[in-house]
Amino acid sequence: MLAFLALFLINPILESLTGRTFGKYIFGMRVMDDYGENPSLLTSFIKNILQLFSIVFYLLSSATIVEDETFFHNKKKITYTIWNKDQEKIVTELKR
Repeated sequence: MLAFLALFLINPILESLTGRTFGKYIFGMRVMDDYGENPSLLTSFIKNILQLFSIVFYLLSSATIVEDETFFHNKKKITYTIWNKDQEKIVTELKR
């Protein structure tokens, strides 16, 4: 129940305010949109719901090989999970 609460309530709030969740902060990652900004609360909420569908699909299909590094929930909401060290380079590319 705590994991469900974190995924659907805390994570979208943290992503929209800081671009990070607790786990992303620890691993030096962040979430951003097509403009290099933090995603909106609605975008982050929808991304996290799609993330649940990705997890369920993975578990039901017993998938062992991931063909693409961009997961379903990131593709559908136009968000990117990036390393902090790459943020400046990526934002520069997005603004071209």
